[in-house]
Amino acid sequence: MARNSAKSPPPRRRITPLRFAWRLVLAFVKLSIVGVVLAALAFLLIYRHYSSELPDPTQIGRYRPAETGYIYARDGSILYELVDPQSGRRTVVPFERIPRVLVDATVAVEDAGFWTNPGVDMRGILRALILNYQAGEVVSGGSTITQQLVRNVLLPPEERTVITFERKLREAILAVEVSRRYSKEQILGMYLNEVYYGNQAYGVEAAAQSYFGKSVWDLSPAEATLLAGLPQSPTILNPLHNLAGAKQRQQV
Repeated sequence: MARNSAKSPPPRRRITPLRFAWRLVLAFVKLSIVGVVLAALAFLLIYRHYSSELPDPTQIGRYRPAETGYIYARDGSILYELVDPQSGRRTVVPFERIPRVLVDATVAVEDAGFWTNPGVDMRGILRALILNYQAGEVVSGGSTITQQLVRNVLLPPEERTVITFERKLREAILAVEVSRRYSKEQILGMYLNEVYYGNQAYGVEAAAQSYFGKSVWDLSPAEATLLAGLPQSPTILNPLHNLAGAKQRQQV
């Protein structure tokens, strides 16, 4: 009887649960790498598209806001205050003269991660995206102090009050670029001299004079923390008309 010379096929290698799990992990890692690369490319394309049409971030360092003018009597007392009805009252003061308690309180209520974030707060953006999705429209922006500053100084007036995804993206790109070029102290100093506090007062010095009749460096800690809470809703929280609301905000 002739011996069968044909070789039988080798038995299939059994896939153990451990080997199967390892293959799943490798597939997940590969997909994750591809996803990260695609996301990075998409971000780069979007960034380049929008950044090419943005204002020059260095304009913020050359920005000089209009200040309130005064006419004095011979004895040094103020005879007249010259206020621009469009820009309100404002007196720019050096960052070094602003009380630390006012600086810390402003950061705490407006942008807790200010000293470490790159101009934008990813957690705030994600939180805003969730709120916007739930509302079915853009109701929250998650803006940092730097984003608020570039919105008020670099973006055109007609764009500042329109809450759209495109504007928020332009604002975020500008905030990152400004954070790369200026120190946190410079940014916060510009913000505190620019932000609106209600009662036609722009900046901390005008707000201190308007509400307390004194310079910002003479404010008590209680007065300073009350001012820090006003920019979020300066008209509603105006302490001359809503002292209870302003004090409630002060406790936040």
